Amino acid sequence: MRLLRREGPKTCGALERDKPRTTRITEALYVGGAGVAIIGGLYWKKGTTAGALAGLLSGSGLVTGGIVSRQIWGDGFPLNGAQISFFGSISACLVYGVVSLLSGSEFIAQCCSWRQCEGEIPVACGVHPAQCFSVSKKLRNRLLALVCLLAFLAVGVLFYVNWVVQRPFAVILFLSDNLSPSVLTSARIYAGGADYRFEMEKFPHLALLTTQANDFAVADSAATAGAVATGQKPNNRTLRLEAGRTPIPTLLELARKNGRATGIVSNTSLTDATAAAFYAKTSDPLDFQTIGLQLAEASDVNVLLGGGAADFLPATKDGRRKDGRDLILEMRNKGYDIVRNQQEMESTPLWRAPKVLGLFSMGQLAFADEVQFSASQPSLAEMVLQAILLLQYNPKGYLLVVDAGLAGRASAQNKGETTLQEIVALDQAVAVARKYAGENALVVVAGKQNSGGLRLNGYSFRNDKGAAILGINAQGIPSLTWSTGPGSGQTTTPDGIAHTEPSAFTTASAVGTAEDAVAVSAGPGSEELSGFRDNTDVFHLILKGL
Repeated sequence: MRLLRREGPKTCGALERDKPRTTRITEALYVGGAGVAIIGGLYWKKGTTAGALAGLLSGSGLVTGGIVSRQIWGDGFPLNGAQISFFGSISACLVYGVVSLLSGSEFIAQCCSWRQCEGEIPVACGVHPAQCFSVSKKLRNRLLALVCLLAFLAVGVLFYVNWVVQRPFAVILFLSDNLSPSVLTSARIYAGGADYRFEMEKFPHLALLTTQANDFAVADSAATAGAVATGQKPNNRTLRLEAGRTPIPTLLELARKNGRATGIVSNTSLTDATAAAFYAKTSDPLDFQTIGLQLAEASDVNVLLGGGAADFLPATKDGRRKDGRDLILEMRNKGYDIVRNQQEMESTPLWRAPKVLGLFSMGQLAFADEVQFSASQPSLAEMVLQAILLLQYNPKGYLLVVDAGLAGRASAQNKGETTLQEIVALDQAVAVARKYAGENALVVVAGKQNSGGLRLNGYSFRNDKGAAILGINAQGIPSLTWSTGPGSGQTTTPDGIAHTEPSAFTTASAVGTAEDAVAVSAGPGSEELSGFRDNTDVFHLILKGL
């Protein structure tokens, strides 16, 4: 759009260059865009669809330009709000011109400041023809309509492809048992006192997730993991549903179809229900041998770090496979780098396409308070860091699924302090992911199921933390109690030996509790996860990011 000044009764205008560029853009923005909006509104009263369309689009350009550039791209976006709004106003005028010309209307001459030269065809702003020439009105309309359509299409495609369709390069999903409001509060106080804040608590979006299974109101770990992995709720003790005879695709499979690299990190076993829900074809979460075999035969996950080596080795090599197959050797022959300790993991080449299988324990990994006694095992944060370094070289991005399952294992045994330490370890891994994946990565932390019913009781001081909030508190009652489970810890009382972490109802292992799970998210598209949601909504959020 060009600004004109009148120089004679029969002379087309010349561009006014006296004003600064910013001023010219601002004037063009408000005069041009607002003019089209106002006149479009007037034509709306007359029932003209084209006028309404022009007003709508120009108004959208004015209002959303600054919002889009600031809220989504920030200061790094190559176009500022005024420029985006400017282009929006031009686009509105072009669309209106197409409709007007096709309908034979001359309103476009007023909208875009056209002049008549020598009584012949309209001449566009800023055009200085040597002489005017005549063409038929029908041909003129068709030519101008074609130009407007092509210009609008080019601008729209360029803007959409380069700036609107910006999916996150990194998508990282953390899943953890016992990530409930009560346990999160207890872990925060344990870590640093009442004023302490976890890294995950700094995420901009928070939701509470319902976690029921397809058949029971309280779901187990397999059902909750399957709901997040596929977007469909399976029954308890079931990993995934089947559509006919074909298992419903998981997030990992959908990510691979989009060209992304994929990875799984777990501080339990790689054949455990949570990890298996994202790749296994079987529906039985306890069929560990079949799950391990399917993982080895598919060999389509780029990075695998965790425990569970026994499910990949035959009994002759201290494993528990009954078919005699050495799946670790088979995966090595398929191109996987096999790492068995932290040093080997950190020595994995980062300069080529990753294909890494890390098995650091025959079963689950050591609890957070035991890692120092098992120096060969990496922590959850160290595995997440290595997975990011390996996966980030894929030009189309990656999806990383992190199973922080040891919090659930600790709660099943009523190990209160260990449960809190596992939540702290999860937060440390989240902090690593945010730091190394970048702030434009989509990071989601979601709870799965809750078990045991852990509660922090009494009135500890505001700055009390760590061991100060454990044991028998100042009120003479246990600081940590459970609703179900075997109980843990012992103390001597006048009545004899008692648990320092008693269970209200003694069971061999803690059972599930009815409580919503916490979910937090940050990054592109994360605003969709807020309020009260279902755990299947996590699937749909991740899917949009792929």
